[in-house]
Amino acid sequence: EHIEIMDMRAQIMDVGFQQLLTKDNVTIEVDAYANFKVENPEKAYFKVQDYRRMINFFTQGAMKSVVSESTLTNLLENRTAVEKKLTEIISEKAEPFGLRVMLIETQTIRLPREIRNAMAIVAEAEKQSEARVIDARGNLQAAKIFRDAADVLSKNEISLQLQYFETLKMIASEHESTMIVPD
Repeated sequence: EHIEIMDMRAQIMDVGFQQLLTKDNVTIEVDAYANFKVENPEKAYFKVQDYRRMINFFTQGAMKSVVSESTLTNLLENRTAVEKKLTEIISEKAEPFGLRVMLIETQTIRLPREIRNAMAIVAEAEKQSEARVIDARGNLQAAKIFRDAADVLSKNEISLQLQYFETLKMIASEHESTMIVPD
């Protein structure tokens, strides 16, 4: 009756931002895209009216399902695993319609401002804590070096006297003054 030209190359479709609720009751916005291709044009034409729209709805539904089963931390830390799960779910649904979903990938995850601020505070606190630990380790190493130096200098009185004069010289040069040392 008429010819319908169907593109069998890989196609990319923007799913758009979805407002989703995580398992721990955090509302996030997720933007994703679907990468799929028509494997069986006969099924894609006769079994569904608009296969692109169907993939879009399958992706939106699967995203709601997967995100609602995951905590925010899990979503952020295991993004690849979440995307793989989404791809598997949608592939299974799309296969009877002659479509193969190759990849569902999240592009952006928008967090509420309060969550972003809280995460920034936690990250800053962790950095400060690490800095304190590094500083304490440095002080411990310096104390050990000073103890070893004191042990060496205490065994030789001339070395101790030379160190004393070197210290006086440094003090005098820093303050641009003259020092008088009693004999």
